[in-house]
Amino acid sequence: MDFLINDAGMGIFLPFKDLTLKDIQQQIRTNLEGLIKVCRIFLPFIRRGIVNVASAAGKTAYAEMSVYCGTKFGVRGFTQALAEEFPKIKIFCVNPDMTATRLTGYEGRPPSEVAEAIFRAISGKIKVAQGGDVDVWSVIK
Repeated sequence: MDFLINDAGMGIFLPFKDLTLKDIQQQIRTNLEGLIKVCRIFLPFIRRGIVNVASAAGKTAYAEMSVYCGTKFGVRGFTQALAEEFPKIKIFCVNPDMTATRLTGYEGRPPSEVAEAIFRAISGKIKVAQGGDVDVWSVIK
């Protein structure tokens, strides 16, 4: 396998006091724990790199998205640390802004633009530092 692209995610956007423990667990297990475990399982088979999809919400905090933001900040931190451990493969984050998926009620940037940013980064058309970030809103206009 050349690249692993971790792009699973989910969010429950409510005031923190209204989230159930199950809501919190679901977000952490999907957005952070799942991504970490997939990296661990597939690492021996990866030849060129890992792209972890985080979010604009992993760079800026938003009310009523506290757990989601926490998981996406965590994805970025994990990616940075993993990149330090494995300097021979390219490891970085791609951070979409609001993307038109079920999560956002299909409002926002077309998912094809996020895919384009990922493709351009892995093909070297976008320069990204080891452990760094590709902010979709900055590279796709």
